Amino acid sequence: KPSLVQQLGVLVILLVTSYWLLVIGRYWLADAQFSKAEKLSKSGQYNLAFKAANQAVGLRPFEPGYHDELGLDLAGLASLAKNENNATLSAQLAKMAVGQSDFALKISPFNLNFWKNRVKIFYRLGELDNQYYQQALSALLQAEQLAPTDPKIKYNLGLLYAQFGQTQAAIKTLEETVALKPNYPDVRYALALFYEQAGRKDEARQQLEYILLSIDPQNQKIKEMLEKM
Repeated sequence: KPSLVQQLGVLVILLVTSYWLLVIGRYWLADAQFSKAEKLSKSGQYNLAFKAANQAVGLRPFEPGYHDELGLDLAGLASLAKNENNATLSAQLAKMAVGQSDFALKISPFNLNFWKNRVKIFYRLGELDNQYYQQALSALLQAEQLAPTDPKIKYNLGLLYAQFGQTQAAIKTLEETVALKPNYPDVRYALALFYEQAGRKDEARQQLEYILLSIDPQNQKIKEMLEKM
């Protein structure tokens, strides 16, 4: 017959094992809900994505990635509410989206993906209220500091400068982007458009010709644009 000490030992082992199984189960379930939320969000099903992300946050409230995803979903819901002419709800959801992004970056302030998603949040909210575009620019500048050689960040920064009417800043930023990644057709196309707007048609033509000669020889849109020039 086991002694009292042995019985207590077995009980402790069972309790510890049960605890860790519960912890592992919560981690697994939270990650499953997070993955589900990501897929639903990408397909534009923000209501369902929000529910899944919210469940993930409930299971692991201090995981910053879950809050980051929840912020994206809330921004999507804010856009839907605006489309349904519910301005009050849209504003509330927008504020909650920013709060979730704030929380994620408070825990992990140097996570580049969180900053990129913050830009997405503010850009989406900017379609509802122009004040958010300035915050999108601030987030992009922070992302650029973390990854100064990321051409996609610089490309988006150039487009945002253009949206603010800062054409020269847009051109300068896109020129820097081309220097980082010469075979980036979207950047060269955007640069050609801004050159043309600024009356620099020869430089615009050079960008389009580079795309045809070195990147995409079959691009019909570029061919037509060159013909018009």
